[in-house]
Amino acid sequence: MDLIASIFFAFTVWKLLREQFQDAEIKDSRIVKQTTIAAGCLGGIFLGLIYVGLSLVAALHSPVIDNIPPESLLTTLSFHLLGPLQGGIATIAVALACLTTVISLGVTFAEVLQKELSRFQMPYFVAIILVMLCTTIFANLGFSQLMSIIHPIVSICYPSIIVLTLCNIMHELYGWKTVKLPVFITFAATLALDFFTRLG
Repeated sequence: MDLIASIFFAFTVWKLLREQFQDAEIKDSRIVKQTTIAAGCLGGIFLGLIYVGLSLVAALHSPVIDNIPPESLLTTLSFHLLGPLQGGIATIAVALACLTTVISLGVTFAEVLQKELSRFQMPYFVAIILVMLCTTIFANLGFSQLMSIIHPIVSICYPSIIVLTLCNIMHELYGWKTVKLPVFITFAATLALDFFTRLG
């Protein structure tokens, strides 16, 4: 899910960087692109290190998390490794991180909904209410049921999203013109592969 979140975050970060560079009277778009790509690479490296660390901790303490629901893994590991007090603090930190992510994504997606999808026909407060209502409904489905809905969609769409991201980066950096065709080909190939996998 981090890839989808990063796309929405990238929209906001790109806009903020562009506005800051304009305020600083820096009009060279290459500087904005280079700064954005450098920040994205740095963030990707840090995120990768975090995932490697989480995977290592989970592997080293796998007996503790046997038969633990996926949504409780971090909490269980926190209390096991840090004790009741620090584990509670770590759990609160995770909850706050999730909350800030929801807020950031909600604001960003509401902005996209208002500006890009409705072409300013929808007031911003209506967009944010719709996003929060959808978020609340899905959040109350439970992790397992939510993943059963998301996983089939994500497994088909992710390769296309990755190709779309790469093509857009190539377009911005090198003027790459062909964007839709590789995305459609990737989507069709993924769909066909998923279909034949289910048949087999």
